[in-house]
Amino acid sequence: MACNRAEEFDLEVLFQEPETPECRAFVAHSGDCPDCTAAIQRHREPPPEITPAAPKVAVAGAAVVILAVIALLALSDRSNDAPESPAVEAEQRAMVAEDQAVR
Repeated sequence: MACNRAEEFDLEVLFQEPETPECRAFVAHSGDCPDCTAAIQRHREPPPEITPAAPKVAVAGAAVVILAVIALLALSDRSNDAPESPAVEAEQRAMVAEDQAVR
């Protein structure tokens, strides 16, 4: 038969004032009662940390996007951004002038 005395008390409130008769009686009782001893142990242990997976997935997704952008910038063809040589520019001007002369 399980003891339910630990369920009758709010252990958080009970242990805030350990010198009260209720707290002393409960502690004395828990020395002989494995159920109450287990309840005290659970009360003293910090709750397990529960972290949702969503923030981890979001951070991983952001890291992938950042790496993809960096890779695209590093591997992109930048030949259109480079200034053309004077010979190529002169040839293009000559072709435009010929087109205008033909018209």
